[in-house]
Amino acid sequence: MKRSLLSQIKRIRQNNRYLQRIGLFAAFILITTLILPRSFRVDYQYEVGKVWQEADLRASFDFPLYKSPEEQKKQLDSALSQVIPVYQKDTINPKVTISSVKSRLSTFFSQLRAYHKAVLEEDKSLADQLLREQFKGKYPIDIQSFKPDTSQGMSDWQLNLQRSSEDVLEAIYQKGYFSLRRDTFGHRFLALQVSQSTRKVLSEEQVLNHDRLKPFIKDYLSNIPPVHQALLTQLIEEEIQPNIQYAEAPTQAEIERVKQMIIPNMGKISKGSLIIKKGSTVGSREDRMLRSLAIEKEKRFGKRSGISIFFAQFLVVFLIALKLITYLLFNRPRIYSDNRKLSLILSILILIVLAMVLSLKLEDLSSIPHSISFIYLAPVCIVPILVTNFFDARTGILLNLLAALYGAALVQRGLEFAFVQIIVGTVAVYSLRRVRDRRVFFYTMAYLLIAYIISYTVFSFFSKGSFTDIPFRNLVLFLFNIALTILAYPLIYVFERIFKITSDLTYLELLDTNHPLLQKLARKASGSFQHSLQVANLAESIIQEIGGNALLVHIGALYHDIGKSLHPQYFIENTSVDNSPHNEMSCEDSARMIIDHVPDGVKLAQEYKLPNEVINFIKTHHGTTRVEYFYRVHLKEIGKAICEDEDKYRYPGPLPFSKETAVLMIADSVEAATRSLKEPTEEDIINMMNKIIDYKIENGQFSNAPLTFKDITIIRDVLAKQLLSIYHGRIKYPELEKG
Repeated sequence: MKRSLLSQIKRIRQNNRYLQRIGLFAAFILITTLILPRSFRVDYQYEVGKVWQEADLRASFDFPLYKSPEEQKKQLDSALSQVIPVYQKDTINPKVTISSVKSRLSTFFSQLRAYHKAVLEEDKSLADQLLREQFKGKYPIDIQSFKPDTSQGMSDWQLNLQRSSEDVLEAIYQKGYFSLRRDTFGHRFLALQVSQSTRKVLSEEQVLNHDRLKPFIKDYLSNIPPVHQALLTQLIEEEIQPNIQYAEAPTQAEIERVKQMIIPNMGKISKGSLIIKKGSTVGSREDRMLRSLAIEKEKRFGKRSGISIFFAQFLVVFLIALKLITYLLFNRPRIYSDNRKLSLILSILILIVLAMVLSLKLEDLSSIPHSISFIYLAPVCIVPILVTNFFDARTGILLNLLAALYGAALVQRGLEFAFVQIIVGTVAVYSLRRVRDRRVFFYTMAYLLIAYIISYTVFSFFSKGSFTDIPFRNLVLFLFNIALTILAYPLIYVFERIFKITSDLTYLELLDTNHPLLQKLARKASGSFQHSLQVANLAESIIQEIGGNALLVHIGALYHDIGKSLHPQYFIENTSVDNSPHNEMSCEDSARMIIDHVPDGVKLAQEYKLPNEVINFIKTHHGTTRVEYFYRVHLKEIGKAICEDEDKYRYPGPLPFSKETAVLMIADSVEAATRSLKEPTEEDIINMMNKIIDYKIENGQFSNAPLTFKDITIIRDVLAKQLLSIYHGRIKYPELEKG
């Protein structure tokens, strides 16, 4: 019952992962399709002044000959400069201004009366306070000279000034007053909206603005005392609001009307007319016709159903994604079955497709005609760099190929881009195959720049037939591309944190033997440490021959025995047979102490936050094999051929599941066994090695690992060569017979 329940839970989890995988690919295809632009792109490229490399081009339909964008802009600017801005009269502001000026006058005379009263009452303190707080610096007149003979005279002044203010403001508003604005008024004339259907064109001099306001007031009030004139001028300047205001909607309508009058074309090209002949030079006339043809084709393309365009792009994206699915399913099943790794790969592809689309947006904004060069700004080499660092070189090459295909699909005529990107991406992969120093990453940038320049120049020469026709100025784009590609370095760190997957750059940090765990192993179990170093070299030599992540297997070998640092005395490489604590222990207890170095190592690795990929080597380097020595001693003690408690002498597993973990198991066992030989001969070493490998195979230790018979043969050859080179000084050769 319990076993049935566990199998059901396992089946449900597998189904959930399967559905998630389908969802990931569906989301990738949909998002990528949505990112792709729905715009038309011509299937040719050219440069003015260069030779036309394509076949003869004839018009397949009638189309207008459009003016160049520069010509249209010049004509439009000229027409717009003649547009007179529309203004309209405001009836509220004059009333508000007259009321405000009257209120200010009332306040002024109220304060003036209080001041003169304090003077008459000889209250110097109050008079000085009023003079300082109410008048000083606020009015352009001498308050002390503003003194009537009687209080009645002050009232007359107030009434006269109020009437004068009304008169002058009415005169101002009758003429019209507005404030100049650079963004709305740059003309000498304005069109005043007199009625809904009538406009009156006025010159700038016929209305008042801020600059002409003061002279107008002075002239109008020339019959009143200068002191009164100065007071009213200041109050009006401070309170006046324009009654002629800019009318944006009518002005914009006039602008649009003028735009509609601009004719974009200047002739017509008939169907069948020769546009340009192969081998001829592209001049300004040919450029105009080619531009016009591109515009007309884009219009016709735009008439297609948006759904049909989306569906066509969807199919292209789906077919390219299907290539990725097929490769991972049959060649990298461990990546295919891990949704985190799948998410990482698909996210990288989406980001780079987005980068290519954005680079094409820049192309649309540029003045360079029909060139695909701007797509080279997209740092596509980030894809093989990231994938190679996280997974392996072959997957990196495939993803680079897919990214090149997406780019080629984006620009339609993308053979040049695909060629260049495949070459450069391959250089990126192979330059990062054996990362042992972070400087290699930056050396790769130099290799990429050289590869870009060479591959682009070679293909351009191939397609154009002449070095003089190669647009070398586009090589500058590659410098920007490499600068953006450097972003791959911080992106590796970001993706590691997001997707919890370890890259080769992180393994480089673990390669340092000064790591606390390795130092602990070296101090407490020096024999085990030396054994780990030897195993690391053997395992890496093997992986380099059969294919795999050499850096990962080296790291896994360095840390696979760290559990021995907790109880080093129980392992023969750290002590002598005579002093071994096993001499006083039962076989079962001895086996348990030996087996415990695996879970102990896992705990230490987790405590020091080693990546799961490294912990897997600790778990699997003994698989489910037996602690053979103590098991056989136990059988001898009980006098039986089979032990019922055999599981107590077996490691918990799991079995090795990759080439790297399987190779470590072989290298670990063979190195330890060879070390135990007292005076090894070549025959002894080879026999011991073959015996151990055959034993592992017979016990099914490699049943989950993707090792082939060819791989096993190569492993035997590499191990034999390496071990014989290590122990050659200790091999005893038979003496020659004396003749």
